[in-house]
Amino acid sequence: MGPFVDQLAPLLSRYGPGLVFAMTLLETACFFGLLVPAEATILLAALLAHQGVFSIEAVFIATFAGGFAGDQIGYALGRFGGSQAASSNGRIGKIWRRNEVRAHSLFRRQAILAISAARFVSFVRTLTPWLAGMSNMRYRRYVIYDAIGVAAWAAVSVALGYFLGESWDAISRILDVVSIIVLIAAAATIYVAFKRMRGRRAGVAAASVATQKPLYRVGLTGNIASGKSTVAGVWRSLGAHVIDADELARIAVAPGSASLRGIHARFGDQVMEPWGDLNRAALRKLVFGDTDARRALEAIVHPEVERLRAIEESTLLASGAAIVVNMIPLLFEASMQDAFDEIVFVDAPDDVRMERLMKTRNLSAGDARAMMDAQMSPDDKRDLVDHVLDNEGNIEQLKERAAQIWRGIEERACE
Repeated sequence: MGPFVDQLAPLLSRYGPGLVFAMTLLETACFFGLLVPAEATILLAALLAHQGVFSIEAVFIATFAGGFAGDQIGYALGRFGGSQAASSNGRIGKIWRRNEVRAHSLFRRQAILAISAARFVSFVRTLTPWLAGMSNMRYRRYVIYDAIGVAAWAAVSVALGYFLGESWDAISRILDVVSIIVLIAAAATIYVAFKRMRGRRAGVAAASVATQKPLYRVGLTGNIASGKSTVAGVWRSLGAHVIDADELARIAVAPGSASLRGIHARFGDQVMEPWGDLNRAALRKLVFGDTDARRALEAIVHPEVERLRAIEESTLLASGAAIVVNMIPLLFEASMQDAFDEIVFVDAPDDVRMERLMKTRNLSAGDARAMMDAQMSPDDKRDLVDHVLDNEGNIEQLKERAAQIWRGIEERACE
């Protein structure tokens, strides 16, 4: 046997599943997996179980329990300790702020990939709990996807070691080689990442000062249920970079955020769920019927949304993007019309929007009408924009017209 296995095997024989639990816990709780992935310990434990040293069930339970517990510790540390690093002016804080919006979007939209599937990639799973905590991903959702990922990973890892029990010597040599490769790869990755980071920062700084044009900013707006998301989807399929104000607003009021604390302080327990999330339905009822309450809410949320938007636009500019689309339902209500090179307004008849609201949001006619009346009149907005997209209900016509407008935007942005 190789030296790595020769040292680890006696420890496993003595301490058994307890060592498996400790190794899998430390992997994500303390970043131990960046140096030595836990699979080596699990495979050897499964091999010993195959030889009857202890039961395979005990190895699986220890693997699952350690991995799951380590992930919960990592999440908690990211949630309550990572925020300090993220808000600092150090390297970690700067990196996080550049990627904050994308991290929130990843853990919100691709949770099964970011949490469950990530369990099978050693370096990724080591960092994932921290990043999920820092992004304020809902803990209940995190627990579900993490349990799925850990269970699948534990089953595969234990089964692999058990069924390869006849090839102990071969596996031990493979593990020694893998351990050396992992250490070399980790050192090389850190070195290359550091060099690229320095080069990218220098290159971006030089480009922004010398040659890079400012972003061509397009405002995409429309009253509620008018079809903005359909237009944004068409533009994305054509290569557009779309920043969704509603998505940023959800990120801004994520559990643990300063904005959510401000909303709680202003509106009280009635707008909070028992588990700490925002009760959007209760808040909506309050603000749509009260102008002062709505303005108070906007004063709390809008500054954070603008901060997140600025981060996203800076990231796009640094990546070489030429055009950015900001989808903002309340663009005119927020007096942002002067911030864009051109504005596209999506409009639909009142009865069509009313029907959509009642159907898609399960609202009463009165609540739907209140939401519509809370916004500036579409007729007033039509006179203030560069392009109007009428959505009469024919989706194909809307998509065709949206594509035509986008092609014109691309031409004007290049002038």
